[in-house]
Amino acid sequence: MNEKKEMKTRAPQKGLAINRIILIGIVVLVLFIFGNKWAGEKNNTVTTVTVDQVMQAIGELNTYEYQYTGNADIINTRQVLGMNVLGTTHKIHVVYSGVIKVGYDVTSIGASVDNLSKTITVSLPNAQVTNNYIDMNDVDAVVENNPFNPADSEKEVAACLENEKQNQLQSAINDGLYSKADVQAKTLITSLLSCYNGYVVKFI
Repeated sequence: MNEKKEMKTRAPQKGLAINRIILIGIVVLVLFIFGNKWAGEKNNTVTTVTVDQVMQAIGELNTYEYQYTGNADIINTRQVLGMNVLGTTHKIHVVYSGVIKVGYDVTSIGASVDNLSKTITVSLPNAQVTNNYIDMNDVDAVVENNPFNPADSEKEVAACLENEKQNQLQSAINDGLYSKADVQAKTLITSLLSCYNGYVVKFI
């Protein structure tokens, strides 16, 4: 006997963007940046090296989070010779929530300084998904079991959620995930480099 499995997914809810900067990290960065600022002012110049040091101090950075919620129905029916067997269907209704994190490897961010025009030019690499996870503690699964086709709920729900994560990622991309991450990254970098008074930050 074979089994026929179906997974029906309802339209995912739009993700919620959350900008997260840990307070202790801000304090460390501020101290580091203003240390570099003082050194630059002492030498009356800003160099690519000092800017790179500021960028390196950020480390690998998650600049953008996309939260999502959704639900899916798993329908499993035994089959014989490709035909459904009457009375052997079980169903599992799954409700879940998850988070997609997008960030940059800051070591791949390029920076150059033109002291004549007082311009800092920054090149951003492509944003990358650093994590996409569903908290199993937030998963609710309602099983409509069938003695003629018992549900392996743990295995079936796990497979369903892996599929849902990919669907949610595609939905987030369609909703402008990477472009929003770019905006957030540029805002953060511009803010960090604003310690160099009189310099304009440009992105390429």
